[in-house]
Amino acid sequence: MSKRKTYPTGGQLRPSWFRLYPSNLIALDTPITSMGSCFARHVGLWLSKSGYNFLTPDRGRWDRMYSSHLIRQEIERAYGEFTPEEMYWEGRKLRDPYRQGISWVDEDEAEKALSLYAAECRRVLDLSKVLIVTIGVNEIWFNEADDAVFFQRPPELKEHHGFRCATVEENVANLERILELYRGTMIVTVSPIPLLQTFALGNVIENSLESKATLLLAAKQFARTNERVHYFPSYEIVTTTPYPFLEDNRHLKAEVVEAVMGVFENNLGAVA
Repeated sequence: MSKRKTYPTGGQLRPSWFRLYPSNLIALDTPITSMGSCFARHVGLWLSKSGYNFLTPDRGRWDRMYSSHLIRQEIERAYGEFTPEEMYWEGRKLRDPYRQGISWVDEDEAEKALSLYAAECRRVLDLSKVLIVTIGVNEIWFNEADDAVFFQRPPELKEHHGFRCATVEENVANLERILELYRGTMIVTVSPIPLLQTFALGNVIENSLESKATLLLAAKQFARTNERVHYFPSYEIVTTTPYPFLEDNRHLKAEVVEAVMGVFENNLGAVA
């Protein structure tokens, strides 16, 4: 274990400070997939570009699931254990309340698409040996009837719709459920991307920091108590990098993504 016990000063504060164990968890031919917030997309693109055996469903996207609740639900859907009461949001098309950007012409198309999607997701999960889970948001809109969590605020609020900030314990329970269903090794990390907006009391900066703190506690507690789980400090690497974002203060500079994934590969990937 590293003997670095004092906080780095000056030029010592850089990504090379982060050393993880074990090394070489993933070889180039290891089947690996990634689910979670938009930072998961950076991970997937980098792994594919770098020659890793990265798997993704052909019939859906896994890189816009911002909370641990959404990730748990999609894995449960893959194994036939997520059948929410609120199946669609109605409008010009039927929309999937649990995945961003998914819509259908009618119920017949929705049922067929969801069945094929669930089967494809299960195929990817069963083939993969490593699952990277990136959690990023702790504010959730949900159906009070069955606690199913939506990917965003419903376009038309109804009496059975609710809002809350999830607890550390809820997030740990979601991660435990994912591990129960998934048979391989998990790498859990917290997205460094700040909240775009907030629905809780307080301003978006305060609530973004509180959200990340809650998720960090949950992710680390989960990793420390499960042998099949490893924690990766993407949030810590970014937040200790000077000026890591573009002018919008939310999207990462390309060189920062490279630095984060360099730490990933040097510690967990094919190069040590």
